[in-house]
Amino acid sequence: MATDVVVLFPGGYAPRTNGATPTVLESTGSLANAPQVDRLALEFPITTDKHWLFEFKNPSNYSGNPVLRGTIFSPSASPGVAVMKGGMGEGVGSISDDVFLAANNNSGTLTMPATANQLLEFTIPMTSTSIGANDSLVVFVGRDADSGSNTCTSSVYLVDCNYEYTTT
Repeated sequence: MATDVVVLFPGGYAPRTNGATPTVLESTGSLANAPQVDRLALEFPITTDKHWLFEFKNPSNYSGNPVLRGTIFSPSASPGVAVMKGGMGEGVGSISDDVFLAANNNSGTLTMPATANQLLEFTIPMTSTSIGANDSLVVFVGRDADSGSNTCTSSVYLVDCNYEYTTT
């Protein structure tokens, strides 16, 4: 068996019901002919749980062991511990995003680097009891800002997110 990856970000959407949407970080740039976006990133602030969702069809070679892998950074040095969370489930249909987010939740605790803007990779193993190949799938990533373990003193920014799984 091998592993394969579905690239999730950029892409995805904000939760439809809870209003806690991450903002997109943009830079205005300084050159007239330069693109305006410096780095595409989702901002997850200090005090508010925010989430970003991805909906796709699970690949036909999916066998199991799903993992959410991402890359974050913080603009301040030595910001403490950030708690990121992720989850997955079958396409939500009539269930609200709030119910989905509460019911499908795994987390990872990350000590942020002592250097500002240094990239940090995280891995969150996902629970996949009823997920199979070709299923409609919703995956989310977020920050658990109200966790007692979350001591990070600044926003964290997501710049990369992938869904990795074992193939058949």
